[in-house]
Amino acid sequence: MPWFRQVEAVLSRFDPKSALSRLNAAAGRWVVVPPLLFRAVRCAVQAAERTGGAFDPTILGALEAAGYGRSFELGPMVSDEPAAGFAVEPVPAGRWREIEFLPRASAIRLPAGVRLDLGGIGKGLAVDGAMARLAGVPRVFVNAGGDLAVRTAPGDDPVEVEVADPLRPEANLGSFQLYCGGVATSATTGRRWGRDLHHII
Repeated sequence: MPWFRQVEAVLSRFDPKSALSRLNAAAGRWVVVPPLLFRAVRCAVQAAERTGGAFDPTILGALEAAGYGRSFELGPMVSDEPAAGFAVEPVPAGRWREIEFLPRASAIRLPAGVRLDLGGIGKGLAVDGAMARLAGVPRVFVNAGGDLAVRTAPGDDPVEVEVADPLRPEANLGSFQLYCGGVATSATTGRRWGRDLHHII
């Protein structure tokens, strides 16, 4: 299976057959998961620890309550007013500290009532995996729609990375030169479906 399809099959919250969906459905019980999902959840919890919870993988309920219930690949969810049934009140999250791991068994136990969204970290892992698969290529640029990675060969010129202005598509907020590393951007203008309803929680 091609790498990006493999990542989606494991980490997508929109696919009820994905390993992530099965883990979410079994909250409160130990679940043996594929190594990719184990790594993604561990990375997500580490990111939560390092940011004091500013990054929180346990926000799936809040995303769904805000109306982000389906993939944008099925079409944009855009309107001027919240759709009927969408909650705009805050939904509790923040229970990432309660997630348990058994590394030797590749098993995870989510707290009862907790479900994960790995959209904030899954694409970055996908890009990292693509870069690893291209380790023998001297100059690499992987772009996964807002998450990208660059590696140049010794002596090569850097790659010019431009950051688009979300309010003016024809303009850039700025640019910089990158020899090796990654960049991720996000905004509340593209993935939104009503006033103050967007994918950044």
